[in-house]
Amino acid sequence: MMTKTKADKYPQRVRNELRFRELTVLRVERAGAAFQRIVLGGEALEGFASHGFDDHTKLFFPEPGAAFTRRR
Repeated sequence: MMTKTKADKYPQRVRNELRFRELTVLRVERAGAAFQRIVLGGEALEGFASHGFDDHTKLFFPEPGAAFTRRR
């Protein structure tokens, strides 16, 4: 019989490579008085994986009519 170690009982932290992805807004839905659900899509999502309940993303929205310039 295999015994579980303390490390087996807890989620393991996985650091994914940071990657900028340009996506398309597919739809916007009102989710509450102060919340909106924004559904994104596009080929840049290929290979995207979210394995944890606390994963997060950062969204950058350029001002309307402004060009977006990505800086590294």
